[in-house]
Amino acid sequence: MHIVHVIRDLDASSGGPSRSVPRLASIVAEKGGGEASLLFQNRGGPRADVEASAAQHIPLTGMSPWNGRASVNAALSALHRERPIDVIHSHGIWSLVNHWACRFARRHAIATVISPRGMLDRWCLRHKRIKKVLAMAAYQRGDLASADCLHATASHEAHAARELGLTTPCAIVPNGVDFDLDAESGSTAPARKKAVLFLGRLHPQKGLANLVHAWSQVEPSGWRCVIAGPDEVGHLAELKRLVAERGLADKFEFVGEVAGKEKGDLLRTCSLLVLPSYSENFGIAAAEALAHGLPVITTKGSPWRQVAEEDCGWWIDVGSEPLARALREATRESDAVLRDKGRRGRQLIEREFTWPSVAERMNRLYRWLLHQGPTPEFLA
Repeated sequence: MHIVHVIRDLDASSGGPSRSVPRLASIVAEKGGGEASLLFQNRGGPRADVEASAAQHIPLTGMSPWNGRASVNAALSALHRERPIDVIHSHGIWSLVNHWACRFARRHAIATVISPRGMLDRWCLRHKRIKKVLAMAAYQRGDLASADCLHATASHEAHAARELGLTTPCAIVPNGVDFDLDAESGSTAPARKKAVLFLGRLHPQKGLANLVHAWSQVEPSGWRCVIAGPDEVGHLAELKRLVAERGLADKFEFVGEVAGKEKGDLLRTCSLLVLPSYSENFGIAAAEALAHGLPVITTKGSPWRQVAEEDCGWWIDVGSEPLARALREATRESDAVLRDKGRRGRQLIEREFTWPSVAERMNRLYRWLLHQGPTPEFLA
């Protein structure tokens, strides 16, 4: 198989897909024996870390954003001539890069998978609503309806597609998480600090204002809050102003974007992760935290019902009041209780969210699309 993955860009500020999509393309190619290519728009911004393993397994094709449709067509045509493309997997919607890739697929009768990546959630549809209404009428609904399959990372994302009247088959396959079986065990595990970590883009969608309000209600003794991630739409200044107004400047630490060892150090040494989002299609930060043995507080705007079912965290309603209650309870727990929750979280990730497991399911989906295998049981 030759699978071409298309994503708007790999800029670090674009969030989780800029990191998870290259990893997905790499591991699927590695485990499935086929070939994968990654086509993205090179906007000249700081690019997300593309791991060495990804570079080993997939060619990266960056396009100038100024050439538009011609650039997408030229890049896909070159890939198609080199080796016929079997599947175009388009990650994200509302982007013309993704739209032109879908048009190319239709014109050349190439099987198409579209991963909305959370962009069909109600919160996202309301954000810049007029532009999205126009885009949906102009091209987006046609692309979604004509795709051979949609890909959702959680059942609620599949439900969002059905709410829009889309009847396209939808495969539910989560994002994967890199998992080290030997990490976080025994005497080599570092000591946890009394710190609550937020990891992700600094954007109103993430509910960080609710976090500040909740912290001001609880003010847990001896605890601090670490906010790690790139600023978007000037939200960092707004948050710092809110923190100052609440008299919490000595309790909040804004460390900017982190990656690699710096991110790993935070996940290994903080005691809790908080993801207070209004909407998340997956919430890769929650998965990474659980893989590091870190209990998670997240909202029902995310798909992480399992943190409650598996007793590895708190799954709460959106808002400052529910968040304050969860913070109060979590920061009063003993170190032993938090460690036990973290251990159960690691077991959950090891069981259901490792990359080899995700790659096996995605390869089965591709083979089904190409009439080379049975219908997967994870189709909705």
